Amino acid sequence: MLDCETEVGKVFIKSEDETADFLDKYLLGDKYSLVKFDRKTSSADRIAVLNDKKNGFIRKKSALLEIKSRQQKRITFERSFNNSYLISEHKILSNIDYAKSWKIPFFVFVNLMNDDYILRIKVSDNDGNIVAPHTIEKRQTQNTCNGGLKTDTVYLFDIVAPHAYFISKSKTISNFKINTM
Repeated sequence: MLDCETEVGKVFIKSEDETADFLDKYLLGDKYSLVKFDRKTSSADRIAVLNDKKNGFIRKKSALLEIKSRQQKRITFERSFNNSYLISEHKILSNIDYAKSWKIPFFVFVNLMNDDYILRIKVSDNDGNIVAPHTIEKRQTQNTCNGGLKTDTVYLFDIVAPHAYFISKSKTISNFKINTM
């Protein structure tokens, strides 16, 4: 059984799906939409596609997204995690390869389940160059959402604008309602 099929895994998958719906509805608008990857076989979750209605509704790939959920608060990232986000090297390199082959940027979005924020990181540009400040380390990390430990090579992305910043879910919804009424 895959970890995403366990009771704990289902909670995180549901949160990631809700985060994708939030991004699709409040940040992408009508011009773009998110298309799912097969989540059981890929590190990436969604592809943002441009809905080109002028040319017969052609859907052009525009960005690759990895969507994660963490039972954390923003303050934890700022104080305990030295204002950085950790993600495994194999996920970064795999997703950059996908994005580079399609000539689109790669982003990571992290829903902070215990807070009002989503962390947004632009990892790479259209050519596969990593644009967010980062360091690479070997660390002991949690193996899966169900626990366990592993030693892994990880990228630690600095949470520094313009490459990485927090998005307030409630303010985004309020601004959306004001601007669409």
